[in-house]
Amino acid sequence: MKLPLASAIPLTIDHAIIVTNDTDIAPALQMIRKHTPVKIGVVVPTTDHQRTPNTELAKLAHWMRTHVTHAELAACSSLA
Repeated sequence: MKLPLASAIPLTIDHAIIVTNDTDIAPALQMIRKHTPVKIGVVVPTTDHQRTPNTELAKLAHWMRTHVTHAELAACSSLA
């Protein structure tokens, strides 16, 4: 017996933050948008403000960050 796709997605989160600028993730984001109430945030993994956010990902995201600051990277590396 096949279960509906929506029942296979656990609703234990309200936001998913994806750090990428690659469209390979777009089908997964489409599935999340179609089958869940989860809000999607996309963070472009760059510090130089030179990389243009992918337009397909921007359309699928509820919000987007176009860069990561050096201070944020430093704070994450100090946690490791």
